[in-house]
Amino acid sequence: MSKIILLKICMLLLLPFFTKAQTQQKQLYSLHVALGNATNDTVKMITLYQIAEYYAESNRDSALFFAEQAVVISKQIRQPIWTANLLVAKSYFL
Repeated sequence: MSKIILLKICMLLLLPFFTKAQTQQKQLYSLHVALGNATNDTVKMITLYQIAEYYAESNRDSALFFAEQAVVISKQIRQPIWTANLLVAKSYFL
């Protein structure tokens, strides 16, 4: 009987972690939708940066991939401060 109660308590304590994971997936999905709908290069660059930040701790390769795409756009639209910021972020990912 006590094992069942302990199991129920553990499940209740873990519930917030499951909901947080679902929220993060929705955030990533909305960023990819925003990237697909972006018509402005500045919006694309910022969205790519936000996706790179999302992957910063979980998947460094993806973070570097999206950060590099943002660097290319920042150079094309001649935004040196954004370029510097993105290069600093890339150095962190490395």
